[in-house]
Amino acid sequence: MTSNDSEELAAMRQTLERLSLTTKAGLPLRPLLLSVVETAKVLGLSRRIVEARVIPQLTTVRFGTRRLVPIVELERYVDGLITEAAAGRTTPVVGSNTAERKARIDAFLVDAQAKARANRTAA
Repeated sequence: MTSNDSEELAAMRQTLERLSLTTKAGLPLRPLLLSVVETAKVLGLSRRIVEARVIPQLTTVRFGTRRLVPIVELERYVDGLITEAAAGRTTPVVGSNTAERKARIDAFLVDAQAKARANRTAA
């Protein structure tokens, strides 16, 4: 694992932690809906790219004039991207070990899903 990859993973975790809230008991509470800007931050993409390429592939929620992305939809989308990459249907990232990168992403997703389950049981 290169230092750049570990920095990238740490940045993703920090972004998710900043979006998390805590209950009165101090338990972590993850938001259920993200704004387009928050979605872009979590994915590490620009808002324009998210609006043009990601949002059309997701089921979103309208609240007044705001468009919100359910976390479960975002997780489904990322899982689909990982599945496609694992199946070899997309071009791997140049200069990285794809198997190692997939293992890190899988570990991150397992950790995120465990935290989500803990949030749901705590709420």
